[in-house]
Amino acid sequence: MKGELISAGKREADKALALQEAVDRQIAPGEVILHQQDDGKEHIAVTDRRLVITKVGKWLGERSESIPLAAITGLSTHLNDGKVILLQIAVPGRSMGEIALGGDDLSQVMAALVTALPSYGGAR
Repeated sequence: MKGELISAGKREADKALALQEAVDRQIAPGEVILHQQDDGKEHIAVTDRRLVITKVGKWLGERSESIPLAAITGLSTHLNDGKVILLQIAVPGRSMGEIALGGDDLSQVMAALVTALPSYGGAR
């Protein structure tokens, strides 16, 4: 039993390290990170230029998606107990025309996006 717990802990630590290394590869030097958060499975970063979503999985490997802030045409949120639990981002040209992010609390991601969006004078 104890060996299984140690093995599970090592797997989680290895996965967290792999996720951090993947994130480091995705964020360009000189890019300013306005907000970032991860849940151990997925890392979300809002920079001064784009939204970057990075995932690392055992079977699918590293996956990353980058959305320029200028490409975002709308935001929609779903709240639960005053926290943003679903963030739908309209991006023309994507299949289905949007990307949806879900989590326990995406309030800071939403705030960083709204602050940085070019239409609000944030990003350049």
